[in-house]
Amino acid sequence: MIYTYLNPKVALMGAGCVNGIGRQAKDLGGTKALVVSGKSRHGKELAGDIRKILENAGLKAAIFAGAEPNPTDSSVMEGADVYKKESCDMIVAIGGEARWTAQKRSALWLKTAEG
Repeated sequence: MIYTYLNPKVALMGAGCVNGIGRQAKDLGGTKALVVSGKSRHGKELAGDIRKILENAGLKAAIFAGAEPNPTDSSVMEGADVYKKESCDMIVAIGGEARWTAQKRSALWLKTAEG
């Protein structure tokens, strides 16, 4: 079976970039985002701040604060399960490369599972 996987990616970087997340999410057509962060206290706090920014922009958000360095299949599937359970339609990854890797793998797993 052949699958098409499109991963539109917008990377906001620099001082104050977090304030543009709500607008970017709306521009991409999102209505509810899964905010993916690491397990640290800082990651969880930042995810909460991002959720507030998204909500202030009129969007809904859920948090998956379980991304780990070199994400395992089980942590990726855990994030994908939260995405489905919460009826999300986009993913916002915050933090370092592990969060990006986890969200990309979750998105790919979700897309192929729909197949």
